[in-house]
Amino acid sequence: MNLNKNEREVLKRLNEIIPKNGIVYNEKNEFPEVLCKPKLLPLKSMTIKKLEELEKNFEKMAQDQKELKKY
Repeated sequence: MNLNKNEREVLKRLNEIIPKNGIVYNEKNEFPEVLCKPKLLPLKSMTIKKLEELEKNFEKMAQDQKELKKY
């Protein structure tokens, strides 16, 4: 490992503690957790709504054609 003088001095100052068992916990929390507002998702997607609307229109047209055939 080629370290310059400054890097060696920094490494001498650092006291590294590594636990042998258990959970490692970092107390330095630079970025706190930010909670966002929940996003509400539609129960039906726009595609499903369009398909249902097309089905209703088709059923209505089919009923109209049946009524016209009666006369």
